Amino acid sequence: MSNFCLNPACSNPRNLEQNKFCHGCGGNLTETSQSFLFENYRVTKLLGEGGFGRTYLAEYLRRYNEPRLIKTLITNGQKQTQQKIKELFTREAAQLYQLDHPQIPKLYEYFEKDNNLYLVQEFIDGINLREELEQGKPLSSQKIETILQELLPVLTYIEGQNLLHRDIKPENIMRRHGDGLLMLIDFGAARVKTGITPTVLTTIYTPGYAAIEHMMGRPVKASDVYSLGVTCIRLLTGCLPSSTSDPIYDDNENCFCWKEYLQENKIEVSPRLIAILDRMVASSLKDRYPDSQAVLQDLLRPLSPPPVLLSTELLENEQHSTVPSPTLSIEEAKEQHPHVPPAVFVSAQTLRKSSVRFGLIAVLASFVTGLIGVVGYLLLINQPELEAINTTQESIDNNNLLVEKLEAQYNKGKYQDCYQSAAKNAHQGHNQLQEWLGKCGLAAAKLKANANSYSGAIAIAQTIPNTVPNYPEVKNSINEWSEEILNHATKVYQTGNIEEAIKVADLIPDNSSANSKIPNIIAQWKQEEQTRREVKTVGAEYHRLRDLLAAEKWQEADEETTRMMLRTAGRSQEGWFRRQDVNFSCEYLQTIDQLWSESSQGQFGFSLQKEIWQQNGSPSDARGKDSVSEGNQGSLPSDIWEGKWGMWDVTLVEFFANAAKCNL
Repeated sequence: MSNFCLNPACSNPRNLEQNKFCHGCGGNLTETSQSFLFENYRVTKLLGEGGFGRTYLAEYLRRYNEPRLIKTLITNGQKQTQQKIKELFTREAAQLYQLDHPQIPKLYEYFEKDNNLYLVQEFIDGINLREELEQGKPLSSQKIETILQELLPVLTYIEGQNLLHRDIKPENIMRRHGDGLLMLIDFGAARVKTGITPTVLTTIYTPGYAAIEHMMGRPVKASDVYSLGVTCIRLLTGCLPSSTSDPIYDDNENCFCWKEYLQENKIEVSPRLIAILDRMVASSLKDRYPDSQAVLQDLLRPLSPPPVLLSTELLENEQHSTVPSPTLSIEEAKEQHPHVPPAVFVSAQTLRKSSVRFGLIAVLASFVTGLIGVVGYLLLINQPELEAINTTQESIDNNNLLVEKLEAQYNKGKYQDCYQSAAKNAHQGHNQLQEWLGKCGLAAAKLKANANSYSGAIAIAQTIPNTVPNYPEVKNSINEWSEEILNHATKVYQTGNIEEAIKVADLIPDNSSANSKIPNIIAQWKQEEQTRREVKTVGAEYHRLRDLLAAEKWQEADEETTRMMLRTAGRSQEGWFRRQDVNFSCEYLQTIDQLWSESSQGQFGFSLQKEIWQQNGSPSDARGKDSVSEGNQGSLPSDIWEGKWGMWDVTLVEFFANAAKCNL
């Protein structure tokens, strides 16, 4: 057994059970093996580990311990490999950031710390389809159709963003607990597709799920269709690929033999689903569906049975059949068959009359049968339209029932349940469902906002797709709530806690109108905070300087001024300034200048020193190496820059109140 350190920044988190301290990061394992505080998160569990990274479950401390997923990048290996892994990791963050779909995990944060990369996204509490398959039996054809109906619209959305997923497989499809909604995860292999002609892209795929053009580095939209088709076939048959064998793939023929597997194992699948899956996994692009929308159209097309052709075989047999005329007389027959009772024999004349009557009856029966067949044929050839009408009506009835359910949930104030139900069925494309999706989602978000949880409201609102009719209202609400967060951040700043204020401001989404204000506001906060610190330093210490100046102890006051300024610049130990250290604010210099000027009746002070300095050959704007900064923050003599100020041998200097201005 081993102790696992939950520090995401740990380079080697696996430890022996008896270890008390992690040999990777030195952390106390009695703490780091239970939970670990990292940035604004409490890491609680390792969810997965691969060759390139680890995935953790964490609680977001600034939002009521909301569960989040933290992915960390492992870059052990050659430099070129590290660079490629970093590129993929960064790409996943960029792809997730621009995707806004209820079946794709939301990206919350992406950052770099101590040369490590971290990605924080929505935690999907559920089970992936591979785990689902391994825990039970292969999925039925009805469940496969449901999977296609739920995931094909997601693929269509991704295609609309000019993206390819490139790694669709059971492990990357999760069924969320609670509502059972399928989520498409792991966009690390996703790649932007530009242009019409296929472009050679980095070869990233999972063997057993990738099409030939994908493995050759030229994936297209049909490549994701292929991977989804293979995924469904494997879930249907229960056959997963291994490093040594694949029960449903013929290596000699380079094609799938899954239909034979179905027959051998007596797995019942509708002919229509077989035809759809077969076209999805066609080896040749020209035989395959071009994109997900084409698959969805076939999948949702109403069933229509093949036309039945009426057989004329019976009629032809009846027309060409005749009753053989007897060639024997009754007497001759009796002689040849003495054992047959006489009543059995009939005369040839009687037999011929019966034959004629039978022929007429047969013709009449054939006519009636043909008439019935024609009527039946007319009904059959119109069967698709009839079934389409029935299917459409059934679909309308189902949608009406769903709308009634959504309305009932909405009226009861169960906005979150209403939103989840609408999102689960939104792929049907029904206009009323789209309306309820936007209406319920916005209501659920406003409920959070009414409880002053504006960040929670925004989190819900950002999952509402921009295709709903009321999306402009959703967008306006996000902007309003972002302003509220900014106001709250300002109030936090006014209490003197600038760090917490910046954290609150970071909750504002990038696509909101308030986001553009944040850089200037934070810059202003930092400047004001710097000024407060400087004034506070002066306020706590200036009484000594004031007392020394009031007693006209100019030498001691000069030394005290030096100490104050060195302390403010963080150079007390060195005792002198470097160019980059002298960056005092106007308020700070003006306060000291005012103390000296007022106490000496205008004889001493920075302002007078600056004036004399300019009069004796310094640049007219007092900039260059003599300037405190590039801003309007006053000036000091060049002795400060050269490291001389504060190091004079003051025992050789005499201080006089009646000295010339700025000459102590």
